[in-house]
Amino acid sequence: MFAQRFPIGSKRSLAGFALALAFGLLATPVSAAEPEPYGWPWLRNALDALRPSVDTRLPESATATAQRLEAEINAGRVEAALNEIEQRLAERSQSTISGTDVRLVFLRARALAALGRLDAAREAYQQMTISYPELPEPWNNLALVLVAQGQLEQAREALEMALLTMPDYAQAHANLGDVLVLQAAQAYARAAELGVPDAAGRQRALQTHLPITTESAP
Repeated sequence: MFAQRFPIGSKRSLAGFALALAFGLLATPVSAAEPEPYGWPWLRNALDALRPSVDTRLPESATATAQRLEAEINAGRVEAALNEIEQRLAERSQSTISGTDVRLVFLRARALAALGRLDAAREAYQQMTISYPELPEPWNNLALVLVAQGQLEQAREALEMALLTMPDYAQAHANLGDVLVLQAAQAYARAAELGVPDAAGRQRALQTHLPITTESAP
């Protein structure tokens, strides 16, 4: 029984009591040993009803995907990145989405080169120079593969194409300088074989320069 009594016939008091009872204000407090997960049952049921029945998280954008995969390649998780790239490219080709994600195509070539699959990487970069000749980055990175394969003259030509599409491409200028140094070292080595004095010394001096190793990002 409630300790407080309401005067008989007092509609306001009875209405207030009814509201208090409806909202649980006069109910016995929940035992501390058995707390409700969300509070009162009616509130818990209301919150459960508001829960979405599907995953409402925003999907990863194409830019965010490319950045994540590039970070994985840079961190050495190349095989996993390549598998995901190829899966995404295959799914896109089978979908109704038109066009190609050039960034993924570029990253696939980078991953192939990082894995030492130079022939496949070379083919991928060469295809990009045909499909997207206006992009300087595939030309630059193609030059790296060609240097690794000992094709210095072709690497020089690729870098010159990169600079033709973007004359202020700083990395391509630096890489071209390295290729010219490597070609000069080869020439001095041949001159030394033919008996030119001091040619071997000049070759050794040039060999202190490292070959090009800097790739470009899309």
